[in-house]
Amino acid sequence: SSIIKQFRTSWKTLPDPRQPNNNTQHSVTDALLLAFAVFFFQQPSFLAAQRELARRKGRDNTVTLFETQTTPTENQIRNILDGFQPDDFHEDYYALLGTLEKEGYLLPYKKLTGTYHIALDGVTYHESKEICCPNCTQRKDKTGVVHYYHQALIAMLTQPDSAHVLAFPPECI
Repeated sequence: SSIIKQFRTSWKTLPDPRQPNNNTQHSVTDALLLAFAVFFFQQPSFLAAQRELARRKGRDNTVTLFETQTTPTENQIRNILDGFQPDDFHEDYYALLGTLEKEGYLLPYKKLTGTYHIALDGVTYHESKEICCPNCTQRKDKTGVVHYYHQALIAMLTQPDSAHVLAFPPECI
């Protein structure tokens, strides 16, 4: 609950990328919390499962655990969140790691020397032959077709005896 409270406080200050509209039903904060909840619950169709739970029980986990007021659809969440950049949330990553460390959750990740296990991975998170932006890297294949892409370096806290990892903010390459 302290992490959700921390996120709510941080995300209240984010601008709403939508045009002002009398029909706006869902807050940016609720959409962000639901995007976070997808990773928390790790269900194949998270929002469908929550709607079914609300239909059967009158309430769903997003209201109970994440204190959301409404549950937008997947398309509504995408429309709200597409305007944000990863950098908008880097401080939240570090605040979350600070909270986890303060509450002792990072102790299992420490080695005997007092340092942490860190794994690095390079990922391509966008690739297209048509869609590009000024920040895209590009390459030509053997046939001369240009491919546009973005890559990032991801650092994660790991523990050899655990299936869990804690990711740091991605560093764009």
